[in-house]
Amino acid sequence: MNQYIIIIGIIVAFLAVIAIYFYMKDSARNNFRRAKKHHKLAEKKYKKKEFGEADEHYELSNFYREKAEMQARGEK
Repeated sequence: MNQYIIIIGIIVAFLAVIAIYFYMKDSARNNFRRAKKHHKLAEKKYKKKEFGEADEHYELSNFYREKAEMQARGEK
């Protein structure tokens, strides 16, 4: 029984590493996701009147969006 628990634990850890890799990978899909996240954060900061932080998030959003668009076109 202990053998199965160890094997299942190893498989779960392996799958977690693979999932993390694909989540962190520098791809167009992930960069569009990052751009969306920073855009939403910027909107929240503007509503709270934290304009400096909002501008930083908008800049990051634009960076990731431009990078994703280049990757989608096949450029690097």
